[in-house]
Amino acid sequence: MSKLFTSLTVSLAFAVSVAAAPPAKQSADDVPIVPLKTAKLTFFEDFESTAPGEIPKGFTKKGTIAVAEGGAHSGTRALRLDAAKAQSIIVKSGQELAALGGQYWGRLFFRIQGKPPKSAHATIVFGQARTPSLNDRMVWNMVDLSVHKDGGYHFIYSGMFQDRRQEFNGGGKMVPDKFVEEWTLVEWQMDNVAKTYRFFINGVERQGMAVHPGSKNFERIEFPAVFESMSFGWVSHWGKAPDDDGERIVWIDDIAVGRDRIGDQISQPVTKAKK
Repeated sequence: MSKLFTSLTVSLAFAVSVAAAPPAKQSADDVPIVPLKTAKLTFFEDFESTAPGEIPKGFTKKGTIAVAEGGAHSGTRALRLDAAKAQSIIVKSGQELAALGGQYWGRLFFRIQGKPPKSAHATIVFGQARTPSLNDRMVWNMVDLSVHKDGGYHFIYSGMFQDRRQEFNGGGKMVPDKFVEEWTLVEWQMDNVAKTYRFFINGVERQGMAVHPGSKNFERIEFPAVFESMSFGWVSHWGKAPDDDGERIVWIDDIAVGRDRIGDQISQPVTKAKK
């Protein structure tokens, strides 16, 4: 494990889920949704074919994370993890990602179970790659969530480099909504040719997070041509809460990564999450 990756694993805990995003005007150049049956996807994982207690074939894991029943977004099974740990992730690597390249859409649903949080910051999706500018190793955090003391929240993106040069980051404004225990859809788009990044919550674009287009010389941001791995789950960046005396459960379901945007389409009926 690299020092760069190790630097991401500082303990944190909280237990809620982002409420539906407030109404907002869609982007004028919004990308159309491609039907699930015809979409070009590198992988689509709803966890239904994986036995409880295991992880899907083609992934490795770190931390306390496995498929479980009783809390799925669709079907009967989803990925269950303990957010009180420093990291609980599943990792995808290999030829599938190499074939994907640097132009893709990603999406997943997540739900954070339990009581409202105190201040917290965690990465839900990140990838390891080499930079286009110096060919050094980096971690690209595609989905980062920050929760504030007053219950507001915002998402950010960021990149960190192995040679300790200055990281880049950007993010939308804090959302004053209160957290509720519901499923949240997050989507992100990366394009290393156009040098763009876009982010959507429950189908609505957070335009404050967009890089469109990025710098031709990569001063602001670096878009890899290929990812060596992608990780999904929970990596904590803030200290353990003083009143944290047990596990903090997060559920993740219906992960999709590929060339096309599929939005909220799923292959199994939606289920009602148990409290």
